[in-house]
Amino acid sequence: MKSPFSKINRILPVHIVILAASLFLCARAHAQLPQYTLYVSSTAVPGSTNSGSSWANAVNCSTQPLFDSFLQGCTGTNGGYTFMLSSGTFYTLGVSGSWGAKTNWQFDGMGETGTGGSNSTVVELAGVTYSGTTLYTSESPQNWVNTVIGEDGNYCSGIEVENLTVDCGWLDFGTYVSGSFTVPASGSNVTLTVANSAWASNALSIYPFAFIQRTDTNNQEIIGDYEIISVPDGTHIVVQNLNGPYNLGAGNNVATSGSDVYIGPAIDTCGVAIGAENCLVQNVRVMDSGAPVDEAPGGIFVGFNGNPTIDSYPFIYAAGNVINNCTLNDVWGEYGWGISLWSNNATWGDTGIFTSGIIENCTINLDGYWQGIGGYGVANTIYENNTISNCGYGWFMDTGWNTNVEILNNTFTNNGQGIFFGGGYVGGWTDFNVSGNTINVSNGAAGLTTNGEVHESSFSGNQILAVSSTSGGTGIYVNPYNTDENTYSNNVISSNLNNYIPESAGIGFNNGNQSGGPVTVLGLSGSAPLGNAALTGGTNIFTGGNTFNGGTTFGGLATFNGGLLSTGSNTFSGASDFSGNATFGTTADFDSGDIDLDGNSSSAVDFDVSGTSEWADSTSVVSGSDYQFNLYNAQTNSSAMTVDGATNNVTFYGGITDYQNPGYGMTIEPGNYGAMSIGANDGTYCWIYTPDNDRSLFLRSGSSSTSGMTVFIQNPVAISYDSTTALNISANTASGARFLDLFGSGESGGIDANMRLTVQNLETGTSGVIISSTGSVGDLYQRTNGAAGSVLYVKETGTNTTAGWDPVVTVSSTAANLSCTILTGSTTFSFGSIAASKMATDGTVSFPGATTGDAVVITPPNPLVTSTENVIFDGIVTASGTISLRAHNVNTAATTVQNGSYGITVLHY
Repeated sequence: MKSPFSKINRILPVHIVILAASLFLCARAHAQLPQYTLYVSSTAVPGSTNSGSSWANAVNCSTQPLFDSFLQGCTGTNGGYTFMLSSGTFYTLGVSGSWGAKTNWQFDGMGETGTGGSNSTVVELAGVTYSGTTLYTSESPQNWVNTVIGEDGNYCSGIEVENLTVDCGWLDFGTYVSGSFTVPASGSNVTLTVANSAWASNALSIYPFAFIQRTDTNNQEIIGDYEIISVPDGTHIVVQNLNGPYNLGAGNNVATSGSDVYIGPAIDTCGVAIGAENCLVQNVRVMDSGAPVDEAPGGIFVGFNGNPTIDSYPFIYAAGNVINNCTLNDVWGEYGWGISLWSNNATWGDTGIFTSGIIENCTINLDGYWQGIGGYGVANTIYENNTISNCGYGWFMDTGWNTNVEILNNTFTNNGQGIFFGGGYVGGWTDFNVSGNTINVSNGAAGLTTNGEVHESSFSGNQILAVSSTSGGTGIYVNPYNTDENTYSNNVISSNLNNYIPESAGIGFNNGNQSGGPVTVLGLSGSAPLGNAALTGGTNIFTGGNTFNGGTTFGGLATFNGGLLSTGSNTFSGASDFSGNATFGTTADFDSGDIDLDGNSSSAVDFDVSGTSEWADSTSVVSGSDYQFNLYNAQTNSSAMTVDGATNNVTFYGGITDYQNPGYGMTIEPGNYGAMSIGANDGTYCWIYTPDNDRSLFLRSGSSSTSGMTVFIQNPVAISYDSTTALNISANTASGARFLDLFGSGESGGIDANMRLTVQNLETGTSGVIISSTGSVGDLYQRTNGAAGSVLYVKETGTNTTAGWDPVVTVSSTAANLSCTILTGSTTFSFGSIAASKMATDGTVSFPGATTGDAVVITPPNPLVTSTENVIFDGIVTASGTISLRAHNVNTAATTVQNGSYGITVLHY
């Protein structure tokens, strides 16, 4: 079998390896001492001598007094004991039973309950001891009086617990509320009807505090902390609301159904609490533990507790501890610890003691209030391949000094916080390696949080994933308090999770989402390499030289007080302020916002535009009083654009080309004389316009209106207009200049100085003889000196000839005034069957107002016929007020016309 200690040395520095070697030699020396094996039975064995020498002579520990007195008597071996525990349940008062595990004690059962079968071993807490007289009294770990398997002192070594279930029995120590009640106000009383009040009578004069909680599988709501005021009888308890931190609010109704609301003593229980070195807990399940006191131990604790300034102890490092393949489930209370390594004495001084070891392959499934796995005061420790679900915190550490810790390949699901560590202790968390973990983030939860005082640590290769596309929450959150030299790289973070790295220094961030795109970072600041992030909100302040390795988008205000080197494809879409030197590589994009350049050096900002660098937005403004701004082309080893801050001169070397998405363009604003925008409106049309309504667009060649130079407009051009002036073209008419010349396809035309239009199909002249040789049928000719009948000509015949032109003669006449009255009505007809090519009539219809000669329109019903179409309906006024209706079958076969309502419209003149 592979040793569970085999991984310990893989992360240890040299001095720790040497120390571990010395501890190993010490452990070997212990192993050479006698190790006594005793067989222990949960039932009486007939004929047994109770010597424990074999299963046939197993020690009878069938009751709590027998089990506890047996263990209490195991002393003075100059070695250790191995207790082979039979299947079945052993009852104990644990630490309260006046025994505790000593150095080299080993408990080995038949298997924990989760392995199935009947050969499982259970060690169950049979009762509780009340400690303290005030709720929330702190109990030091070595005095956890309701611990099932605990140590005998602070400095034990070689304790092992394997192959069994530890049942803390928390729900067995109270009772159930049998009637509904309303939560009283803080300090007020309520009388509860319960199944049995005996436990409350016992606790009343010793420790009169109760805890109430639902026990539904899907609803473990905390009702909270209460004080027992009186016990009127066997089924009633009077309690007072202490308004604890997790108490349900006053006025809420607590409905009960059967045994779904528990009330019992507000005491903590713990499954296994041993230490301090070379301890092993393996294949152990801890269940039904309770922790109504904040941060109370509840599951499995291995570590060191002591005061090195007044105590003596046989080692300087609590090393070699292993918790492997253990399970924790069905826990109760407010805020307990699950599985942890710990030391209450870890400092950087020579007298401090760290705990080290491995927690691996464990499964923790709690109720949403507890801390799943973690510890404090640890060094050279590995947490690997654990599965943690439904906890308040999946992996948690906020206390003590901790260094050289690896958190590897764990899975966290549906926890309030996935991984959380750090706090207000100076230098408290150093050299952490968080890698390969999968953190599934529920809506509103956080994946990975460092809460200050985290140094020289690496966070890489983790997957922080929202449980659904609609889930929101936080991927990575960094508290900047005294935090430096940490790197966050190659993590996969869902794109709908925000990442917070505010006001920090020494942060390296290079991560992506599931598609390899950027992730969102809010409020990043500091001096560190950054890549593949979307900084979309807040104010981003960089106080030192920064390097961006590519894929970074700035959406908020980015302020660079100490320079910048952009080496990859980075986008600056928010306002950017550069007060030091900044150099941009081949793909730096400024998509929106202002660019403020306040550098005092000769080259505050340099752009390499040999690639695809962009600086484009209609609102972009470059401002500053003393700077030199260069767009630099590395291919030609020369500048493409230079801005001289001292003189406000802008020099372009070469043309200006703007490439951007539809709806964006380029704004040119020369001084105080207005502005011009050039861009694309919708991807189809290009436009040039003034951004306001106070200025006109003026195009002119040369320095004056009489320069004689030409403005050329080539290729097909369309001019759109609004409700005011469409187009204003002025010409120097004094010199006979034409307004407009048009050229295309070998033809010419335009508008002359007298504003007369000539185009290919419209000519103007004074000749009485048509001289056009290119006229085609339909062309027009206007004779400006013609008389009536000889002014307008149209070409009616011939192509490219002077023949075929005929004058257009106008005739003056006056039309008679006509008035028409429209009369409408309807009637029902039944034409029936109509023979082929025949007309049928239904007689006459009375229609007042109709007179002979009026036009009649008939509107048939729909559908019209049952066999075929092609039936024509008409009507005729046969006499004043009388209309005859007719149907004409134009088919070659008889057809039947549908019976229905026919509309009649009469045009009466």
